[in-house]
Amino acid sequence: MKWQKYFILNLDPTDPIVNRVSNMLKYRYCIPKDRCFYDMQDDRDMYGTLETRAADAIPLSPTSLAAADRSSKLMIVTHGSESGPGGIFMKMLAVKLKDAGLKEVGLISFKSCFMGNDEFLDYFSLYLSKNLGIDHGWLIAYRGEITTLKSRFGVAWHMSLVTYEDIFFHRHEHKDSDSARIRLVKGNIDVILPGSRRFSSPAQLCNLRRRLT
Repeated sequence: MKWQKYFILNLDPTDPIVNRVSNMLKYRYCIPKDRCFYDMQDDRDMYGTLETRAADAIPLSPTSLAAADRSSKLMIVTHGSESGPGGIFMKMLAVKLKDAGLKEVGLISFKSCFMGNDEFLDYFSLYLSKNLGIDHGWLIAYRGEITTLKSRFGVAWHMSLVTYEDIFFHRHEHKDSDSARIRLVKGNIDVILPGSRRFSSPAQLCNLRRRLT
């Protein structure tokens, strides 16, 4: 079982690394352009010059995320740290999602470094539900620095921690255990995660190395 709908939000379309990851996700999940969005933190895109560079995406609008529901996965791509995404405060990001029409989503996945290493996901989840009324099943983020890799056997691009062990496994069509790579936080609604064998519970993630899918 996979998510029925996928969405991408690129928070830094002027950054070549963020664009590359957004593009990789777009083609890996076969996401149509009308579900790939970018957003600027200021007026640098006032003439619309970024659209052709931002992973074949379109500007975020008040209806961009209105079609998302509990069968949807929203991937937010940006640089990050333990305290949250770079260049934008947690509350500002949450309000941005609401202003883009988000009312419900199954999973919010941060494609960023270090954002799963502290309590950002817990605070973000609480703010989404309590302050903005956005229902969400799960939030997920990486615990460390990440990069994109392709296995020597041609498996589609995947995210890897920048560790010798995880890079080695990715190049041989496997990855390190989820408990070592990611943090998963339960949201305010019940959503069955696709491939729930992988995520046995948010408190005890799978500690086995798995093949890439």
